[in-house]
Amino acid sequence: MPSISPKSEYQNEIAPKFKILSTILIVSYLVGAIGLAWEQSRPLFLQLTPLFLLFNALMVFNTEFIARNITYWLWLIPAGLISFYLEAYGVSSGNIFGAYTYGDILGIKLAQVPLIIGLNWVMVIWGAYSFASFLTKDKIAKAFITGAACVVFDYILEPVAIALGFWNWQEVKVPAQNYLAWFMISFVLSFLAHYLKLKNNTNIVPLQLMLQFLLFLSLNIFI
Repeated sequence: MPSISPKSEYQNEIAPKFKILSTILIVSYLVGAIGLAWEQSRPLFLQLTPLFLLFNALMVFNTEFIARNITYWLWLIPAGLISFYLEAYGVSSGNIFGAYTYGDILGIKLAQVPLIIGLNWVMVIWGAYSFASFLTKDKIAKAFITGAACVVFDYILEPVAIALGFWNWQEVKVPAQNYLAWFMISFVLSFLAHYLKLKNNTNIVPLQLMLQFLLFLSLNIFI
C-alpha cells in the first residue's frame, strides 16, 4: 500500500479550506462594494470598514496556516512594524509621504495612525510580492514588480480613500513623494521576503489583493 507523504496530507487539508474561505472573501468584497457604492448604506459600511479589513486578514492568515511556519512571522512582524512606524513618522513630520492626516473611519489610532493601517499595508505588499513571484524568480525583478504593483494599487486607492474620509492630504493633489515612498518601502520589504523564502500555500493572498484592487477601482466609478 503506497504511503501518503506529509506534503500530500497537507495539501489535502488546505484545499477545502481555501475553497471555502476564498468564496467568503469574494462574497464579502462584493457586498462591501455594493454597500459603499450605495449612498444610503454607505455610513453603515464605513463604520464596519476596520472590522472588514481585520476579518479578511484573519481569513488569509488562517488559510495560509501561518502558525505552522515561523518564516511568515519573521516577515510579517518586521513588515508590519516598519510600515506602521513609517506611517506614524510620516503623519507627524510630513517628511516621508507628504503632509496628511487620518480621519476616524479606520478605527482606533496609535500615534495618530489607525492600527489597521500597518496590517493592511502588509497584506497589500504580501499580495504584490506573491504576484511578482508568479512572474519571475529574479530578486531584483520581483522587488521592482512588487513596488510597481503597490504604487498602482495606491494610485487607485487614493481618490476613494479621500472621498470616504480615510485620510486627507494638505495639498490638493496627492504628492508624488507618496508614491515614491511606497515604491521604496515595498521594494525593500520584497527583498526581505525573498531572502526568507516566503512562499504561499494557496493563492488566497494575491486573490485578496486583486479583490481589494477591484473594490477601489469600482468605487472610483460610483463615488
